[in-house]
Amino acid sequence: MSTNEQNPTEFRKVLGSLERKVERAKDAIKRLEKLSSKLDVSAFEAMDLLAELRQLKESIESESRALQGLGPWIEQYEVAAKDAKNRMRERLGHGISEGLKPLGVPVQGRFPELSAGPIFMDFKPEQGKVEICLGKGGPVLEKQSIDVAKIVQSVTEQHATLFSGDFDAAHFIGLVHKAIVRANRIAERATDAPVPMSELLLELNVVAQNPGFAADPKRNSFKAYTRLMTAVHFFRARPLQGDGFELRLVVATREQTRKKTDHLYVPTDMRGHGTHFSAVQLKRRSM
Repeated sequence: MSTNEQNPTEFRKVLGSLERKVERAKDAIKRLEKLSSKLDVSAFEAMDLLAELRQLKESIESESRALQGLGPWIEQYEVAAKDAKNRMRERLGHGISEGLKPLGVPVQGRFPELSAGPIFMDFKPEQGKVEICLGKGGPVLEKQSIDVAKIVQSVTEQHATLFSGDFDAAHFIGLVHKAIVRANRIAERATDAPVPMSELLLELNVVAQNPGFAADPKRNSFKAYTRLMTAVHFFRARPLQGDGFELRLVVATREQTRKKTDHLYVPTDMRGHGTHFSAVQLKRRSM
């Protein structure tokens, strides 16, 4: 951006000088306010302050004229910033699209919101950061600086961790079945009653342990079943059917989505969509 016509250094000098004079003027006015109730004994002091205040006023008005060029300078800078912002959008969009081609999922959306399959990128340019999430509105997986190479690497790694590799859907469905039955038995509910997500996650971490864990519970042998794992596995295990039963996810109300423990965000497709669910229940399925 050219600054030949307008020099921001001069603006800063003028503003600094004005700031000091404005503070002196404020102080003079404050002192005059105090003297107003006793002018009979403070007239000479008041006249000196008024003379000083008049001089400051004239000086402030004179120096303020030097700021007439500030408006055009702001407009010039704004044009340059808008052009730079557009170049940044194009550079990021193109770079991320090219870098994520090996994933086989198209990059969609418009800056500051892009998605690559179920991975959502929420850019915070004012912070120089991007939040990489599981779907729009889903949990934040990590935060990364706005750098094409780093973003591509993060999205690629998250996608591989969550959606690639071996996954035994039948085993997961079996674990959820056990967790539901256990939760309803403890709460003395019907077998097919909806189990709140908070209870399911708790019981899932119980039934997922090896048989010997209960007899010798050690931290290093505990197999954690996290919220994120559960959400992704619900997605990957579709259509969520077992031997004579199916798992039904209950959509959360708006009120239930306000508290993290009351719901679980689960992807619903590979385009970045998902839904918040508050519970899961067993339903009989005819063979």
